[in-house]
Amino acid sequence: MFKDKRIPEAIKSNDIYLGSIPWVIMQILLVFIVIFFPQSVTAFLDKEEAVDLDKVVIEMPKDEDAEKAAVQAAEDLLKTPQQTQQSAEDEQKKIDDLFKK
Repeated sequence: MFKDKRIPEAIKSNDIYLGSIPWVIMQILLVFIVIFFPQSVTAFLDKEEAVDLDKVVIEMPKDEDAEKAAVQAAEDLLKTPQQTQQSAEDEQKKIDDLFKK
């Protein structure tokens, strides 16, 4: 813009730095306000809503997969070592068959 003579004179770096001084002073002032009056940060927020914790009910949906896994784990505990070994071998055979395809 200066090359096209649209700006009558060049802007000096000194002018830019002097123009930033009010901004820096304002930022420092705001930091001091927050330090010495922290309640000013939340002054205009909505009032807190009172919740009776005795009346809160949290309901979780029933997870059928977790229930099946728990039943399977209980059945595994009741198996004899031979049955456990046999089921482990069956599982391994199933996995091997999947990789052969």
